[in-house]
Amino acid sequence: MFSSSLFVMCFFFCQFDKARSEIRFLKQHEGESVVLPCEIEQRDPAPWGVYLKRTWLNNKDVLFKYTKEDFTVGNSADKSRISVSGDPSFHSLNITISQLKANDTDRYYCEFVVENPSSADEKIPSKTEYFLLVGAGESVLPPPLSSLLRGSSCPLRPAPVASPTTSPCSSCSQTTVLCTAASCFCTVNPIAAPA
Repeated sequence: MFSSSLFVMCFFFCQFDKARSEIRFLKQHEGESVVLPCEIEQRDPAPWGVYLKRTWLNNKDVLFKYTKEDFTVGNSADKSRISVSGDPSFHSLNITISQLKANDTDRYYCEFVVENPSSADEKIPSKTEYFLLVGAGESVLPPPLSSLLRGSSCPLRPAPVASPTTSPCSSCSQTTVLCTAASCFCTVNPIAAPA
């Protein structure tokens, strides 16, 4: 039987208003750590800051880091669990979240801030967005679900169903959609679809 938290973590990965090249699924256990690499293409001028943002379950800025300065966090309780290596001016950095909790489950992405002298500063999303699933115990997902969740996302608008199922993606080739009552995952090149 699927727990209610399993339905909460199932969601529609695809996002139509922001163009990111890759969405990566990260599965961790409570108490572990995760590294979120953030990177954009080399450009001039270089970024002067970066945000780590959470979306979907809890929309908020997790942290902000100015070039050559320490980072600030949106929630002071998270300061001891988060570290940043690198600098926005290098066009890449790594953000580590340690002592993970189940409520850290969410979608995360970095947004670099670049000066634009003729108008408002430009905000550029990183190359990769992450869906972080944090669970307790040995297995965060039952085996049929975890074997499907590999690969990238694609744009589609599936209709949620009452129990987990798979179906062809409406706009991508070789893609399987895993739907629950809450929403859907879209994965490219799944290992195997459950019967």
